[in-house]
Amino acid sequence: MQAGLVNAAIAGVVGAINAYAVRPISPIAFTYAIAAIVNLLAAYGITIPEATLAAINGLVVPILALLSRGQVSPEETRITTGSPPLPKVDATSV
Repeated sequence: MQAGLVNAAIAGVVGAINAYAVRPISPIAFTYAIAAIVNLLAAYGITIPEATLAAINGLVVPILALLSRGQVSPEETRITTGSPPLPKVDATSV
């Protein structure tokens, strides 16, 4: 039981850090929340089959990604600006 509680605490802390670091919404933070809840349930003897957990995560993350897609803006890269690629550096000549 102790290991399940530790796993739940770790998933909760990592999820909270991810939610704080990624603004405005992080779909992966919800995956960590689900993992923390499942680990907490497992610590008290309630098991959820792996297929069910995968199905829950498989539904939650894409739905949240679709809901939050308007809040994400693309970043300018060399591809989007049409800049030429960077020259390759030969590691043997250094």
